[in-house]
This record gives sequence, structure tokens and C-alpha cells, in this order.
Amino acid sequence: MTNCREIPQVKMDFMNIVHCEELTLVDDLNSAVQESITLGAVHSEIENRIQEWVSHTATHFERENRYMREYNFPAYVMHSGEHEQALRNMKMMQISWKKDQDLNKLDSFINGTWRPWFSQHISTMDTMTAQFLSQFNISVEL
Repeated sequence: MTNCREIPQVKMDFMNIVHCEELTLVDDLNSAVQESITLGAVHSEIENRIQEWVSHTATHFERENRYMREYNFPAYVMHSGEHEQALRNMKMMQISWKKDQDLNKLDSFINGTWRPWFSQHISTMDTMTAQFLSQFNISVEL
């Protein structure tokens, strides 16, 4: 079960909601990966869960980028650059998975690469962005 209270919270509710959704997707994927490692057989839902995660993340980043551009966030280039790199890494992981279905590589990406990055990104870039955006009356549809 995902505990979204473990995620750093920012001043924009829509960002907190999206972060929780993303963490839930990753936790579901990670559960399937850990089960597969334990059983020595690939869970049939892993590929679908990866695709759902990548799609959700792309939408998440597009929305944040749009608001940063719309409200002229000063650190837009830096923040959106982190989004581009993270999404590129996720897509490379997805391609690698489709090619070799290496559970240990996927586990390493999720727990050794993505989780630390996600927490750091929220604590730094998203916190600054949310602080900036909170001064505007933004109505966000999720």
C-alpha cells in the first residue's frame, strides 16, 4: 500500500495529487517486480504497468511545464530539463525491459535510480515551482 505522506508536500495541491498517483503506479509496478524476483517468473502485468507509469509521467511533466511557461517561472529551463532527462531515462528503461526483461535492472532503476530522483526533484524543483505558482489563482483539472 502506498503511503503518500512519505512524499515531500508542496504548496500546490494538484502537484501533490499527481505525485501520489505516480508513487502509487510505481509501488504497484515494484510489487509485481518483487513478486517476480521471488517466484523466478515474470509477472504478466509488468509491461502494462511500465507503460502506464511512463504515460502518466509524460502527462504529469507536460502539465507542470505548461504552467511554468504560462506563468513565466524563472527556472523553467532547468526544471523542464530535469523532466526531459527523467522521461528519457524512463523510456530507455522501458525499451531495455522490452528487449531483455531483466528484473534486476528494472528493480535497480525503480528503487536505486527513480525513487531517490523523485524525492530529490520534489524537494527541490517542485517545491520552488509550487511556491512560485502558489501566488497565482490557478485552477487545475487533473
